[in-house]
Amino acid sequence: MKKAMSSSDSFGFFLESMQRRSAGEGAAKAEPLTILRVLTSKGALTMPELLAESHVRVFELTESLKMMSEAGLVSLEGSGGEETVELTPTGAKVAVLALGGK
Repeated sequence: MKKAMSSSDSFGFFLESMQRRSAGEGAAKAEPLTILRVLTSKGALTMPELLAESHVRVFELTESLKMMSEAGLVSLEGSGGEETVELTPTGAKVAVLALGGK
């Protein structure tokens, strides 16, 4: 049985993942923060809409969404390239912490 992560566990996982990515690539990538920002401002989006709104390359978008989904920050529903991506309640809390705001 998979145990649900608390908000602080998810945020810690998110930060650790970002640090691993940064260390492995030599420079920090902002894709997850960009995705958080877009989903916070626009709400649930299809993959094509998120791709257009975020201006992130397809590979980076899918890798970031995989990491964010594993951390419990986003949910993906649907199939065939028309998946809908939205922030989970934990993802919304992490967005507030990561991006500042209310």
